Amino acid sequence: MRKILVTGSLGQIGSGLIVHLRKLYGDSNVIATDVVKKDIPKVVDAGPFELLDVLDAKKTVEICKKYQVNTIIHLAAILSAVAEKNPQLAYNINMNGLHNMLEIAREEKCQIFVPSSIAAFGPSTPKDKTPQDTIQRPTSMYGVTKVAGELLCDYYFKRYGVDTRGVRFPGLISYETLPGGGTTDIPVGTIWIGYGSKDDIRTFKLTENFGRDINLAIATNKAIRLMLDFLKEKLSDK
Repeated sequence: MRKILVTGSLGQIGSGLIVHLRKLYGDSNVIATDVVKKDIPKVVDAGPFELLDVLDAKKTVEICKKYQVNTIIHLAAILSAVAEKNPQLAYNINMNGLHNMLEIAREEKCQIFVPSSIAAFGPSTPKDKTPQDTIQRPTSMYGVTKVAGELLCDYYFKRYGVDTRGVRFPGLISYETLPGGGTTDIPVGTIWIGYGSKDDIRTFKLTENFGRDINLAIATNKAIRLMLDFLKEKLSDK
């Protein structure tokens, strides 16, 4: 039976993920944790919830043993906008918190999922058909910790055989949970849209700035139109 511990459960990703995971694995098998307890009943009341500071390795181990955890989804982090205001705090939470989770995964023989971010890229990263392995020279503390985090996860896999997984998320926006200090909290100007198929990847750049809400609405509509046109094109070729 899979027993899943999720850190940062009350953020934009975690609050939705917890609900989905509990539907898949059962309410009692998904343990939500966060550094504070917020009024989000679907997370804190619908199944196990524990207050947890990811820098507190001892308490994390206690929770893992209490619930017989075998899978960790580590979402807790200081996000980009807040990280730039307090880079020392961001480094401490993002790096030392991750190191704690990897050590616990090693000791308790857990699988661990750690999200990275497109913040791991930088101005010198190729913007068109960006390769998986490419130049990563971010200019933000959040991005720096994500690059270092990817390498640390690789190290724990190669050195200790810890089953580490990750994916580079774009800027994600929840329709239910308020922002928590990421890039989605600040104005959006230039937007790149990616669409197509695995064999035909295309991009489109929107540069006009009408303000955050209008920009996102335009980008959403444009993305849908581009994908519909792409599908029509492919169907007409058959």
